[in-house]
Amino acid sequence: MAVTAIQAGPSVVTQVKSRDRDGYDAIQVGFVEDNVKQSRLSSSEKGHLRGLENVRYLREFRVDDTSSVNMGDKVDISFLKQGDLINITGFSKGRGFAGVVKRYHFAGGPKPTDKLTAIEPPVQLELPLSPVGCLKGSTWQDIGETGK
Repeated sequence: MAVTAIQAGPSVVTQVKSRDRDGYDAIQVGFVEDNVKQSRLSSSEKGHLRGLENVRYLREFRVDDTSSVNMGDKVDISFLKQGDLINITGFSKGRGFAGVVKRYHFAGGPKPTDKLTAIEPPVQLELPLSPVGCLKGSTWQDIGETGK
């Protein structure tokens, strides 16, 4: 089974939002890190995080009841037991406007001896006039072109 190790704490509650003031109940949590430079924070962030530890990555979570949560409370994963399943959402690394070799692992074509004309030609996009040569369910985007 494939497993990815993540660092899930320590975190601290940076703001408690209530239905009366904000229109919904939520808590804002910040990930505590020691290497956060105060000079990199804007003045509004410094004012928002006044009196708290050095935090990074502010995230907000909607909750049903905020009466038991106070600003500055520590949040950790001690409530989880071994074998519990949780849902985690992440972001993939962006690779920009990638060519076909990086994007689809194409071979890149024959390598010339002079190294001046070594390019990565994309696949020739020639659509058939009739759907005889196409695989069922495939489109021209499935062939593999450069781009995003």
